[in-house]
Parts: sequence; C-alpha cells; structure tokens
Amino acid sequence: MKIKNFKLTILLFSCGLLLLSCEGNLEPTIFDRVAPSNFYKTADDIKAASTSIYWELKQNGWGPYMVSDGSRFIMNEVGTEEWTCKWSWDSFLNLNWIIGEKMAYGFYGSMMGATTKATYVIEKIKESPVEESIKAKYIAELRCLRGFFAADLYMLYGPLPIVVTRDEAFYPTSTYKPSRPTKEWMTSYVENELIECSKILPVSQTDWGRCTKGAALTKLLKLYLYENKWQQADAVASEIMQLGYHLQSDYASIFSVSNEQNSEIIFAVPCEPKDQFGLLWFDNALPPDFKSSVGVNYTAWNGWRIPWAFYDSFETGDKRKNLIFQTYPSKTGQPVNLRTTGDVGGLAMKYGEDSKNPGQWTGNDYIQFRYADVLLCKAEALNEISAAPNPEIIDLLNQVRFRAFDNFDASSHKLKLSAFATKELMRNQILKDRAAELWCEGVRREDLIRHGKYLDVASSVGASSVSQKNLLYPIPSYALNENPNLIQNPGY
Repeated sequence: MKIKNFKLTILLFSCGLLLLSCEGNLEPTIFDRVAPSNFYKTADDIKAASTSIYWELKQNGWGPYMVSDGSRFIMNEVGTEEWTCKWSWDSFLNLNWIIGEKMAYGFYGSMMGATTKATYVIEKIKESPVEESIKAKYIAELRCLRGFFAADLYMLYGPLPIVVTRDEAFYPTSTYKPSRPTKEWMTSYVENELIECSKILPVSQTDWGRCTKGAALTKLLKLYLYENKWQQADAVASEIMQLGYHLQSDYASIFSVSNEQNSEIIFAVPCEPKDQFGLLWFDNALPPDFKSSVGVNYTAWNGWRIPWAFYDSFETGDKRKNLIFQTYPSKTGQPVNLRTTGDVGGLAMKYGEDSKNPGQWTGNDYIQFRYADVLLCKAEALNEISAAPNPEIIDLLNQVRFRAFDNFDASSHKLKLSAFATKELMRNQILKDRAAELWCEGVRREDLIRHGKYLDVASSVGASSVSQKNLLYPIPSYALNENPNLIQNPGY
C-alpha cells in the first residue's frame, strides 16, 4: 500500500509548525481538535505526523525530490552530457547560476525547512506516550529522511547550519544566526544519522514508500563515494547486497507503472495518476503532437532532450538506448524524426506510459535508489581500493550489462579483465557504464564531480560560464540577508 496523504492532518500540523515561529509568550487559541497539545497521543497520530515529512519529498508533485524546476533531479542533470532543455533557461544551462534564481535556490528553500520540520516531529514523538517500539520505528524513518535532506543539501550547497536539536526546533528566535559548520561536522552528522537509523529500520515496509534499511544504507553509500571513502563504501555496498534486492531481467520493466515495487527498487516516491499526486515526467519531455500509445492526451511542454552525442555514445545493440526516442509517433499519423527536423536531442521515455494518466500526472513511482546503482558503486569502490582491476569488478559490471544486450555471454559486450590493464581504464569504463545504465536518474553530476570531470564535461556540452564555483550551488540571497553569519560559497 502506498503512503496516503492525510491532507487535513498535514495542513493542521503545518499550521502548528508555523505557530512556532511566533516570538514572545503568545498563547494561541486553537480552533480545531488537532493541536500540539492533543496530538501525538496515538500510533495513528505519529504515523500521520511522519507522513507530513514524507510529503516534503513530493510537495504537490512539484517537490524537491520530483522532476520539476528547482528539484534535485534538475540540479544534478544540468551541465552533464546526458540531459538538456529547450526552454529559455540560458543562464542555468550555461552554469551562470544566479543567487536569486529559483533553479538554484529552490532545493535550499524547501529542504532547510523540511530538515527543521523533521527535527520538530522527531522530538514530539519522543515525548509521546505511545509504545517505545512504535516510536522507535517512526523516529528511525524520520532520521533517515533528515539524513537524506542533509546529505543532498551538503552535496549541492556545501555544509549548512541545519536545525537538528530540540531547542532550536521548538524555540526559534530572531537572534539565532548560526555560522556554517565544518565539512567534517556535517558529513559526520549525516553518516551517524544514516548508520543509526539503518540499525532500526526494517528491510521492507508494509506501506510502500517508507524508509527501509536499504534506503538508509544506499544514501550512506552515496555519501561515502562523494567523500572518496572507498573502504567504507565497499563495506556498505556489500551489506546492501545481502538484503534481498535483485536486478529485473528487462530494463524497461524497472520503470513501468505495471511493475511498481519490483525487487530492484530500493526507495521510491509513490505517485498516483491524480492532480498533484503524480509524476510530471512526460509533460516535461514530450512535444505537443506526440501520439500516446495508451490513449493519453498529454499536457506537453516540449522541454527535456537527450543530446545526440550522448545518444550516439551507446554501444551498438544496447537496449537501454531504446528508451530514448529519436523518432516518435505524431497525432498526424506521420512519424517525426527529431534528428531530421534539427532538434537538439531525443525524447527521454525512460518511464513507461500510464494509461490512467489524466494528461499531466502519471502514476509511475519516482525511483530514488535502485540495486543496479549499488552494484556499480561497489565496482567503483573496489577499483579504487584494489591494486589493479580484478575479476570481481568485471563480474559486477557484467551483471548490470547482461540484460542490455542480446546473446550477451557470446558477444563482445561481455567485459574481460584483460582489456583493463590499469585502474584508470577501469575507472573510465565504470563511469561509462553508469551513464548507460543510470541516464536521467539524477546522479550524473555527482558522478562527474567524483571523477573530477564535471567542469570539463559542462564546457564540452556548451556551458559558457564554467568555473570552480560550479562544484556547488550558491546560497540564496534571502538566506544571506537574514543571517549575516552565513557565508556565501566561493565565486558568487
């Protein structure tokens, strides 16, 4: 069962949070039965409160962990070779990131507040009279989400003064103007959060979309890779590999609405084909004359494209390329070849069409982590800590490549150790395989930064304002105005 949206509870709960921002000894009059004084009394109360933090991922379908303007997805695709956009986002696409532009500050604005809300709910649950084992489960889920938020804020903006203590969450004051913490503090904080909650979280959840042990460990794995902590990354990847995840035999089926909750998905944001509850993938990608294969009349904004250079980079016969449409069916009955018409790239059709889509909101759950990524991360960590490429690395890569090619074992696509005399050759192969497997999944910028190639790739795809500052996004101007101790990232 997917997580349900408790609209009224979330609204009232959010209003309660807003009351916290009032200063002085004001005693608000409560006009409804749901209030901090009579909430958090039952297991259902706690579950509803935790759901309000999961909602921060989604936020009416336009949220920071979905695929729209200011989302983590867009921020981790811009400047890479695998994604571009036809809209008038010239400054953003050129990496001329402006501190007052939503594309640069949207995630910051959403997730700094969401981190505080998570802390508030965690502390309220601690005070609840509900059974300790129930409280522990929901606290672990919220610590996992808070770890997600903090890790991504760090990787996008650098270390930030997030609110993680009871007093700061319960009693905000106008004098609270913290300085930025050290990198060591923030990475250690995230590491500890994810390790601790992973010890409590179950391997699977009855309510699909809630945090699990695998979700916590996968985010920890990504943090270790980002920090080049290869030994730790290898150990965590091995732990995830013992949790029962499996690769799907067919690549396209991973993203199909008819195959949701499959064994490859580690964590996803549940979506429904309803207004503000769905995924806006097709709206962002499709041209208005696209003819749906399942009868959907799309709201099509004709934006995203997969550049032709990336399309051409796939090995011959790679079935993963089939989800990028060079030619699409049009409503006129005549197929349209985007390459022939001079378009900048193909259509990103990674998620399969949903026949229940009312036109804008598809029901495909939006995948955050999946098992193929873990196997590729494990291969990368092994390559970095080994003296030379070894058979285990090759086996991990081939496990992921297997489903991409027909007659794989007898083909030239099956990698052989003899072809990789150096770690650098293997490093390049891993980065190439990550691109072919994980394109348009919001991981490429992190991958390129980790390999020291993001700025070069951004320049190669035409970004005109590339510099060292683009390894981080700018702190938004409003945050700097509110807190003079919050120092801007270098170069802005």
